[in-house]
Amino acid sequence: MFTFRPHHFFCTLGFQGKGYSKGFVDNFSQIKNDLTEETLITVTSKTDDICSPCPHRCSDVCATQQKIEKLDQAHAKALDLKEGGRVTWREAQKRLAQLTLQDHKNICQECQWLNLGLCSDSLEKLKNSLL
Repeated sequence: MFTFRPHHFFCTLGFQGKGYSKGFVDNFSQIKNDLTEETLITVTSKTDDICSPCPHRCSDVCATQQKIEKLDQAHAKALDLKEGGRVTWREAQKRLAQLTLQDHKNICQECQWLNLGLCSDSLEKLKNSLL
């Protein structure tokens, strides 16, 4: 079981080995590799398993907490996620696949990684795989 902030569901879908530090990338890679369709993920508004080695982590919040809270709120609403709620990775992917590319741009507008296109490409692949 893992804990994810709401925006990290999309980040996990689009993650391709880029990040804030080697420790962050190694940790995120391991989490993504360990995910199975049945992996249970608990939603949190604090730092999560992905954040643990992040250089922006300040105890249980982010150094850019205000921006991260906006991302989390938008993602929680779009993906119907609640603090303390649990969802399998399969269910999370189904919820992600229901979003349009415009939805993605809207909920991720605060994200510094948006313009790289990693998540939008991954969303398209996910949608095609579920057809």
